[in-house]
Amino acid sequence: MNKAIAALLIILLVPMVALAANELIVTELMYNSIGTDVEWIEMFNNTETDLDLTGWYVVDGNIDHTHMPLSGTLGAGEVLLLVGDIDLFTAQYPGVTNYVDGVYFQTYPEGDWALNNGGDSVQIFNAADELVFVVDYDDGGDWPSECDGDGPSLVLASTACPDYNDPNCWIAGPDWGTPGIIEGTVATASTSLGSLKALFR
Repeated sequence: MNKAIAALLIILLVPMVALAANELIVTELMYNSIGTDVEWIEMFNNTETDLDLTGWYVVDGNIDHTHMPLSGTLGAGEVLLLVGDIDLFTAQYPGVTNYVDGVYFQTYPEGDWALNNGGDSVQIFNAADELVFVVDYDDGGDWPSECDGDGPSLVLASTACPDYNDPNCWIAGPDWGTPGIIEGTVATASTSLGSLKALFR
């Protein structure tokens, strides 16, 4: 009986270990901008070492949708953007260049998914096909309603958040968001949560 219980605990804990790593996390989303949706996902290297993203991928709440491949090396504390439509993105953010080039989730290669305005998931998998991050955002309940078409992005309040699916860990950012910028927009070791929230009030 003890061996059976131990085996069951191993089965239950293995997925938690993979997910608890959170090496690469989502720090900001634009899922429903003003007018034509200019969608993007901002990802942050939440470690103190470089991350080799070869074989990693991102997908929405439907695992059967096209997996958006990541590649290259992301330095510690650096951010990388995954863009929905590159033409719409560069027109709105001409100075932002730290996105995955050639991989756009609304247009690559079939462009079969977008961020649902009513709520969706963003999942990040590593090269071993292990889920390392997931957030299930919504436009209702305790989630910031301003992010649903009124202009602001959805911003992670702190990288130290214990549960990324807790709506209290997310706040409404500025209109059009701050894609590709982490300092002063997400609370990290160098930015307090209180001072961050004050910026967006």
